[in-house]
Amino acid sequence: MWYGVYQCNFPLIRYKILPHQQTHLQFFLKFLFLSFSYSCPVFQVIKTPMTSQKTFDSLLDFSKALGKTPVSCKDTPGFVVNRLLVPYLMESVRLHERGHASKEDIDIAMKLGAGYPMGPFELLDYVGLDTSKYIIDGN
Repeated sequence: MWYGVYQCNFPLIRYKILPHQQTHLQFFLKFLFLSFSYSCPVFQVIKTPMTSQKTFDSLLDFSKALGKTPVSCKDTPGFVVNRLLVPYLMESVRLHERGHASKEDIDIAMKLGAGYPMGPFELLDYVGLDTSKYIIDGN
């Protein structure tokens, strides 16, 4: 019998908060499409301690069928991408606030110097400042 798979597209919601009313916790896991999912080749798959290996493997197969490259990690705030990305974005803001560089120069430096497709301020605008603040505040 199939009960469904829980899918969460917000990496800061911890698994311990959500499945308290679930009776079939082996089907509980998380995965994340990034906000630019149509062009992003990565698919983050999070296996909770309760997730069955069969459910986890089926989601890995699903991500490959979508043409994505799956990466897995434990249920940690932000998963992999946002856990590393948010501090980078915040340091970019601090660098600008201290007057060390303009927003435009920071964006250019990261695009041309680090090979990023967008600078940090372009990315903050793309994601949305309200969403970024929500993530930074840990809500």
